[in-house]
Amino acid sequence: MEATMTVKTRRKSPVAKLLDQKPASDIFELMEQRDAYARVAEIDDDDTATRLIAMAMSVNDPIMVTALLHGAYRYRWRHTIDAYVKEHPEQATAVTASWNETDKEQA
Repeated sequence: MEATMTVKTRRKSPVAKLLDQKPASDIFELMEQRDAYARVAEIDDDDTATRLIAMAMSVNDPIMVTALLHGAYRYRWRHTIDAYVKEHPEQATAVTASWNETDKEQA
């Protein structure tokens, strides 16, 4: 029961709302999502992730942007988060709240 409550709580959290990605509509979109997350898992540093998120935003690739944001929160890539906020200032509050929330989860 406690695990279920955690899942429900996380769905309401700022990070869950910010990173909400609709389910893949077909096998090709699913493969694209998996590929993006696999590529992010191979990134070793914040500088590389920052360059990649800037590029993904410039070519309007929301799947890669979402994957990079997930990576930024998980691996604590602050510059990647800052690059996202620079392009999406309207989401600065949610991004900061998510950063602080995930920092507590990491501790």
